[in-house]
Amino acid sequence: MMNSCQIFSALIAILMAWIYLLIRSEPVRFTKNSQLFQNTYGEWAIVAGASEGLGAAWADALCEVGVHVVLVARREHALKELTQQLQNKYKGTNVMVDYWVQDLADPNLDVLFKTKILNQYDDNGDGNRLRQYGFLVYNAASSNIGSVTEIPLSAHQTTLDVNTRGVIQMTHTFSNYLQRHKRTGGMILMSSLSGEVGTAFVTNYAATKAWNTAYAHGLRHELQPYGIDVLACVAGPITTPNYVNVFGESRRNEFLEQRPDEVVSECLQSIGVRSSVRTGIIGKLSRFVTVRLLPLETALSIFHNELEKMLPP
Repeated sequence: MMNSCQIFSALIAILMAWIYLLIRSEPVRFTKNSQLFQNTYGEWAIVAGASEGLGAAWADALCEVGVHVVLVARREHALKELTQQLQNKYKGTNVMVDYWVQDLADPNLDVLFKTKILNQYDDNGDGNRLRQYGFLVYNAASSNIGSVTEIPLSAHQTTLDVNTRGVIQMTHTFSNYLQRHKRTGGMILMSSLSGEVGTAFVTNYAATKAWNTAYAHGLRHELQPYGIDVLACVAGPITTPNYVNVFGESRRNEFLEQRPDEVVSECLQSIGVRSSVRTGIIGKLSRFVTVRLLPLETALSIFHNELEKMLPP
């Protein structure tokens, strides 16, 4: 148990961290139609898990910096709708938007990614590349809320397939593509605060997100010599349509939430600067408090209690 002196010291530390985060300014690296982004990460980007919510925000932000985008997801109707929205919004610019209908749990994802996207548009027969891909966002995720033993094994397997195997397949294929063409590039892997210490009732999902963060950390240092940046985006609750539908209005804690565009903006300022970013003030404070300040069991209890409040009765 923490005594009163320790509690007071902890509160002071939290307050000082909060003030620091509020006054700290991040350097603005990429702005609308930024030539710097295109010079660094190429003319084409791929967003995996791009049918709505955070994926849509990623696609929109990339279009804003003048990059052409390929949207990847399972639902063709949603992809068509988002493609049309982006084409209408950026009409009059040279930005192009395409889509690829693909289940990211497919065991042959790496082969399909190579043949249907990367190699298909590699050149037009005279050695000139039609699409110079340089940026990949892996936003896709599968999760199930509930006790591990109550969730079917098949659902757990899908979570592993989408959240880990799919990540390796696409990043491995994309990294080799960039190295083969001697191009610089960037990859962003969406992770989660739930993976910082482990979170009950999303146990498998949280474990895969911890893996994503660790994978990004290692991969960044492996690929740095080739000019390829890797970033893990460790985000808390994001107000995506799926999040709102699952937790509803009454059980949400809006103080902890971020909008999708806010998360994307922080990532774009962090790629190439660090291995991972905890988005939002709450995300940064959460890591400080739960990982550095509190004992592990206390941190686990906090995550458990906060999620339990949001679960359906």
